[in-house]
Amino acid sequence: MVDSHRELFSATGAVAVVPHNTNTIGETRGLIVTVAGTVRATFQDGSDVVFQCAAGVVIPVCVNLIHTDSNATGIVALY
Repeated sequence: MVDSHRELFSATGAVAVVPHNTNTIGETRGLIVTVAGTVRATFQDGSDVVFQCAAGVVIPVCVNLIHTDSNATGIVALY
């Protein structure tokens, strides 16, 4: 869970994400993509959502799984 005392956009790390249907990436503070498209992600509670992502725009979400049917590329998880 994100520490409620820190600002949501104050990421302290970033990791390139290779989408996978079962390998989790740890709970993120946000996502950003280099090529626009969709990102299907799973939240810690197990709910899935598909985001339409524009290139270079931070999506401030705390997710832990990025699925292979995502078609955005250059996905980076912010922590």
